[in-house]
Amino acid sequence: MSSGLNAADVARSYPSTAPLPSTQLGPFMSDQLGAVLAPLDHDTSAPRQQAVELREKFADEMEMVSEPEKPPYKQAVIVLELIIGAMDEREKAINEAHHKSARARPSRAAVKQWANRSNVLRQTIDRAYAVERKMERR
Repeated sequence: MSSGLNAADVARSYPSTAPLPSTQLGPFMSDQLGAVLAPLDHDTSAPRQQAVELREKFADEMEMVSEPEKPPYKQAVIVLELIIGAMDEREKAINEAHHKSARARPSRAAVKQWANRSNVLRQTIDRAYAVERKMERR
């Protein structure tokens, strides 16, 4: 005779023991976001692999937690997608700056244009992260 509970019922009844996304996303952002959005004339290494792995980890954890616990993980994935997109934009800006100029360094105009764009990207990423944190507090 069955008790009538399935795995989904059990998952909904017991909160997950998985750490909240901010425990890893917060340190990643404070340690790495500066490199992601660094000025074009600064030679930095973007933490792409680390961001991709963290995004995949959150996506996996999201599948293992109960339905009410999913929103912060989904939002953390969105934050990391924004960060990875910012890395793509920075690489593209560097490549375009080098293509337009035979110089080893990007022009002042390219540096200024990226500075403006990186400010917008930082605000977007910060807002998305604030939403994630708010979801965790619920």
